[in-house]
Amino acid sequence: LALIAGTLLSLNLSLVAWSSFDLSFQSLQGFWLHFDSASMEHQIIATLRMPRVLSGALIGANLAVAGALMQGLTRNPLASPSVLAINSGAALFIVLSSFGFLSLSVPTAVMGAIGSAFSGLLVMFLGGAFDDRPHPVKLVLAGIAINALLLGLTRATII
Repeated sequence: LALIAGTLLSLNLSLVAWSSFDLSFQSLQGFWLHFDSASMEHQIIATLRMPRVLSGALIGANLAVAGALMQGLTRNPLASPSVLAINSGAALFIVLSSFGFLSLSVPTAVMGAIGSAFSGLLVMFLGGAFDDRPHPVKLVLAGIAINALLLGLTRATII
């Protein structure tokens, strides 16, 4: 119950706090109870603040699920994107595309997603994640080795 109350309080606080506009809890109460489309405060909350708060909550939830999946896959509570070479694969593909080595005409974020998927699958294949009895230590060691390789390639490309 305290967790739900704290979440709702922080949601409402994030809708009015740290704004360059003068927003108050009275305007937030008016927004929740009787929305007035002519009110500037209500429009700011509805069109600027609410989408940012909801997207931040959705992104945070997705990151929590991704972290839980990584930790469950490796059976290691310290698993992270750097251990499984996810971030170094994304960095390498972004650097290669920005320097023109990869001539795919896709946005930078998509290149990062392609690179992270490539490096993650490479780590899983080398670490034996698709074997009958995968061992989490092999997966972590493969991730550390691929991470070092991809970081070296990224730094060599930049220099």
